[in-house]
Amino acid sequence: MHVWAFVGISILVIIAPGPDTVLVTKNAVLHGRSAALGTSLGVNTGLLIWTGAAAFGVAAVVRESAVAFTVLKLVGAVYLVWLGVQALRAARRHSVHEPIGRSGASAPSPWPRKPAPGAKSARHAD
Repeated sequence: MHVWAFVGISILVIIAPGPDTVLVTKNAVLHGRSAALGTSLGVNTGLLIWTGAAAFGVAAVVRESAVAFTVLKLVGAVYLVWLGVQALRAARRHSVHEPIGRSGASAPSPWPRKPAPGAKSARHAD
């Protein structure tokens, strides 16, 4: 009976909007649908792993063991440093401070373009 209560509460926590929702929305607006889907997949994979770990008692072991908690913190810190280095390397390749209009091209829109008035779409071609 306790398992179903845990699953129910986990589902409510997972679907509640929070920082993950903001991150997915930001990626959708700035980088398009595929980036948002990738972010969503990553967020939900992480939630699934942590929910499974909590269900199998890993969270209790980490809470009770100072060594396990320290190892988890260090692994997380190394991962965050790696993400930061990757972000800096990507920023060097594609400068985020370069004005959009500098090269004469505008930034791609994340929204689908409407056809010009009178133009036929591929679905309605004769």
